[in-house]
Amino acid sequence: SMKAYALVLQAKHIQNLTGHERTQEGPRMLALLQDTALRNCERYAPAEATNVLYWVMRCAAALNEKVRGELPQKYMGAVRSHVSKLGVHEVVNLIRAFASALEQVEYLWTSVREEGDASLQEQLAEVLQPALQRLAKRHEHMSFSELSQLVAALSRFESDEVDALMLQVAPAFFARIGSEFDDRIEVSHTISANLAGVVLAYAQARVPASEIVGQMLMEVVRTPERYLYFHLGLACYAACLQRIPTSHPIWDCVVGEIRQAGPLVEMEVQTVVMLCCSVAEHEAAPELLMCAVNRIDHCGWRSVASLCTALPRCRGLAPEQVEQAFAALEGALERVLPDLAAGYVCVALQRMLAVKGEVFGESECFRKTMVALTRKAKRLDPTNMLRLLEAYAQYDCLRQSRSTPALMSAVSREIVRKLHYFLPSQLRRLHVAMMATQESVGYSEWVLPCVEERLEQIKDQEDPPAPTKRDLLSFD
Repeated sequence: SMKAYALVLQAKHIQNLTGHERTQEGPRMLALLQDTALRNCERYAPAEATNVLYWVMRCAAALNEKVRGELPQKYMGAVRSHVSKLGVHEVVNLIRAFASALEQVEYLWTSVREEGDASLQEQLAEVLQPALQRLAKRHEHMSFSELSQLVAALSRFESDEVDALMLQVAPAFFARIGSEFDDRIEVSHTISANLAGVVLAYAQARVPASEIVGQMLMEVVRTPERYLYFHLGLACYAACLQRIPTSHPIWDCVVGEIRQAGPLVEMEVQTVVMLCCSVAEHEAAPELLMCAVNRIDHCGWRSVASLCTALPRCRGLAPEQVEQAFAALEGALERVLPDLAAGYVCVALQRMLAVKGEVFGESECFRKTMVALTRKAKRLDPTNMLRLLEAYAQYDCLRQSRSTPALMSAVSREIVRKLHYFLPSQLRRLHVAMMATQESVGYSEWVLPCVEERLEQIKDQEDPPAPTKRDLLSFD
C-alpha cells in the first residue's frame, strides 16, 4: 500500500539525516514514525509489515535510539501466521528486523526475566520456526549476497534451530567460493564484498565456528587485493572475536595491507585493526596506535572510542608515546562527546582513568566527560552502571567531582528502574561497589534497600550462558 511505502521512505530519510537535524530532530521524527507504524500495523499485508519493521529498526539503529517494546511485539503478532507464505527475500528481511529488535528494544539488556515470562528470543524462535524450516530446504538456491545477509541476522539468535541452519548453510559458501570466485568478474566482486561480513557473522554466532572462520579467513589471505580496506577490517575483527592466534596469516596479511596503504586507509578501519591487534597482543599494535594518534584530527567518535579502549591495553609503548597519545585523546574526546552514546562515554571515562588516573581527574576533559555522562545517564545499561560504580570505588577524583551528586541521583534511579536486568553476578558486584562508596557518594537513600531486596530474591541464581556477540569497545 502507499501508506507502507511512504513510511519506508520516511524511515530512509530520517536514517540519512546529518548534523543538527540528526541530533535534534532525529529522535522526535523517529518517535512519530513509531506512532504511525503502531497505528497502521493491522492495515499492512504481511510482506509490507515485514518491510516496515525492518526499516524502522534500521532507522533506530542509525540514530542510536531505542525502539518501544510493543513495536516488535505487535508486528510479531501480525506476521506470526503468515511466515510460511512470505518469499525468501521477505523472510530474510524479517529475520534481520527481529535481529535488530533484540538489540534495540529498551528493556531487553539481558536474558534475565521473571519466572514464567518468555524472552523475546523464545518468542521469535517460535515465530521464525516455519521460516527456518523453509530456508533449510531452499538455501542452495539463494544468491551469495542473500546468504550473507541471512547468516548476519541469524548470528544474533541463540537457538538450536538457528545453530543447525548456520552449520547447514556454511558448505554453500565454500561451494560458491570454490567454483565461482575466478569465473566472472561480477560474481567474484559479490563474493569479495560479502565474505568478510560472513566471517564476522560466524565469529559472532553461538555455533562452534572456529574451523569455518579459519578457512574463510584463509580465502581472504589468498587474495587480499580483492577486498576493500573496510572488509579487511571486518576480517580482523572476526579473528579477534574468535581468539584466532596471532600466528594465523590473517593478522600479518591485514597489518601489511594497512601499512602499505598508509593514509589512504579510512580512519575507522585503521582504528578497528589497531584495537584488534591490541586485544590480541599483536606486535604491530603500538605502531598502529601511534599512526592513528598522528591522524586523530580525522577521527570520528567510533575511532576515538577505539583509541580510548586500546591505549591502556597496548603493550610496548614508550612513556613519551603514552603521554603523546593521552594528550591527543583528551582533545579528541572533548570534540566527540556530543556524539558518543552513554555506554561509550562510560567506557572512555574508565579507560582514560586507567591510563592516567588522578592526572586525568584534574583536566577539563574529565569535567566535560562527567557532565556529558550525567546528561546521558538514563541511557546507561546495567553493565556500564556497574563499570561506573566500580570506578568510583577506585578513583578519588570521581568521588570528589562536582558532577557526582547529579550523576549519582540519575544513576540511582536507573539502577532501581533496571534492577531486574542485572545478571546475578553483576548485582553482587554492584552491591559490593555501593557498600564501598556508600559514605563518599550520595546515593539516594532508597536505592541500597532495593538492591539488597533484589539480591535476596536471586540469592540462589546463577548467570545464564554469556551472549556470544561481543563488542570490542567494551572489552574488559
